[in-house]
Amino acid sequence: MKTALITLIFFFIAVYFSRTLQILQFNPTRLRAFVSNTFVSIFILSRPHLALFLVIASVSFYDPRYWAAFLRLYLHQWIILFSIIILIGLRFYQRRKFSIYPLDIWLGALFLTFLISTVNAPDLSTSVRWTIYFSILIAGYYLTRLSVDNGRQLVLIVWLLVACGAASGVISFFQPTIGGRVRSLVLSNPNALGNYLALISPLPLALSFYGRLSTPKKIISFLAILPLAGSLILTLSRSSWVGCGVGLLALGCFRPRFRYFALVAVGMLIVLFIPVVRSRILDDKDDPGITYRQTKIAIAYEMFKDSPVLGQGPGSFQALAPEMDEWAAVAHSALENLYVRMLAEGGLLQAAVFLGLIIYFSRLGWTTLKDLPPGPLQAVVLGSLASFWAGLGIGIGEDILLFPMHNWLLGFYLAVVIKVREFAGMEILQGSSASPKML
Repeated sequence: MKTALITLIFFFIAVYFSRTLQILQFNPTRLRAFVSNTFVSIFILSRPHLALFLVIASVSFYDPRYWAAFLRLYLHQWIILFSIIILIGLRFYQRRKFSIYPLDIWLGALFLTFLISTVNAPDLSTSVRWTIYFSILIAGYYLTRLSVDNGRQLVLIVWLLVACGAASGVISFFQPTIGGRVRSLVLSNPNALGNYLALISPLPLALSFYGRLSTPKKIISFLAILPLAGSLILTLSRSSWVGCGVGLLALGCFRPRFRYFALVAVGMLIVLFIPVVRSRILDDKDDPGITYRQTKIAIAYEMFKDSPVLGQGPGSFQALAPEMDEWAAVAHSALENLYVRMLAEGGLLQAAVFLGLIIYFSRLGWTTLKDLPPGPLQAVVLGSLASFWAGLGIGIGEDILLFPMHNWLLGFYLAVVIKVREFAGMEILQGSSASPKML
């Protein structure tokens, strides 16, 4: 059976190569892409965690979009999906078991609410496309679970994430600005850059205060905080500021320490006295975007009234808004607020499942922190938990679950807690002594 399976795999690989070479016809650009994919496949098979390295580097420095059928995904999304296929095949070949935990069930239930709400969707193709965009969050979760084999790899990935975030911050200082707001290479929209940095910012702080690092590593960690914070401030992204504040507050609440709160309080006071920050906060009444957002919330409310339980389906805001003549001027844009969008498009069912996921993951992360000894792994769990809450804060101003540059990070943070518990030999199921299911 094993020999037959290997023969079958190599047969399909041979067909793939021959067909691809026929399509390429040695066009230089396509040939480079083909050769790159081939070598990346070899690297991922030999070092699975390199897939996450590629995703992080792509989002930070080079992330073009490619069409396939009706999907137009960014390079990092294709890397995630492609890597998962490779790693699943490798796991089957090695006959390694894969555990199914309650967190997988919560994620599956959340994905199911997207599918269920599709029954009310005015445009099925849009709903399917938006559901696939959300699935990248789940794909990021499973890529991490499939590719990371030990705690050392996990800590190294977190350091790379911090380093690339700091590099994006430094690059933003030298990029042309948009209305005085900084942007980076791939994250050329100030809000996108700010939200990304807000999702990363709790990590170096967690490592510095709770990681029990050597002095040189502490210095490196603090140095990374400077461009992260500086660029985050200069994006003038209010959703990013709110998210960062929620993440920093969560970090201190999960592991209270006076020195940490003192540093954060002083830092926030200093930031509030920066003129551009004060202007951005205090001059909201003159911002024309306020009326714009209020109008979109009114549209969402009408959608919610029509279908409060199941919602109108993923992406239905864009499809339904043009039918409402009085709000046609704002119909081209999706809803920014995660929670308003969820009620309008996913209904109370999706909101309830998402709330359950938040409660379960927060409890799981909290129990993991209590059971782990102090050190880098505990700091990584703490930073991931705080970063997840930063994403919830960002959700007030941006739909973080559907934003392509960010949602995979939420999946990564969810997987971090699971992987650390596996490395430490901890029970995953809370409130039960039963073993996890195995596939």
